Amino acid sequence: VSQSAGTTISTAGSGDVVIQTISGTGDEFTTMASTASIETVDGHVYISSRDVTVGDIEASNGKVLVFSSTWVADADTEIDTDLDISANQLYIIGGGSLGTSTNALETAVGVLAANSTSSSIFIDQYGDTRIGAIAVSATDVLNDATTTERTASGQDISAAAHVAIRVFDGVLDSESRAL
Repeated sequence: VSQSAGTTISTAGSGDVVIQTISGTGDEFTTMASTASIETVDGHVYISSRDVTVGDIEASNGKVLVFSSTWVADADTEIDTDLDISANQLYIIGGGSLGTSTNALETAVGVLAANSTSSSIFIDQYGDTRIGAIAVSATDVLNDATTTERTASGQDISAAAHVAIRVFDGVLDSESRAL
């Protein structure tokens, strides 16, 4: 799935955005241009892909799940303060790196959970956030017009290597108080 510069995928009200690539095709990636956006007000965003490159994801009152079997990267190629993900809650999972040491994922989320099973996590958070438990459920409309629920849940921050979360203009808190 590739989303071009300047384009927007949006839902009204409580509509969800679900992007899931098909495994085994060789094109198992989701790539957003740096100025591409996904927007929902009361709905959720669920992205599941081998590789994920994030432009701008906004779920004002909703939750965002980004799952990648490899890495999650910022579409902006330089260090910036342009928010990549704004949401009430964010759960981000990767088999590899989440952001990089030279280009972190920029977020503004109320609750954050992240897991990198074989690498590091690099997040620049703007505003207050809490490390805590998150459960995400989004409705996926299939090709035959039937629906299915996509769900995931997680808590805390864990990585096989480094965790670097920088907080700007806010406070980092934890449900477990074990930071």
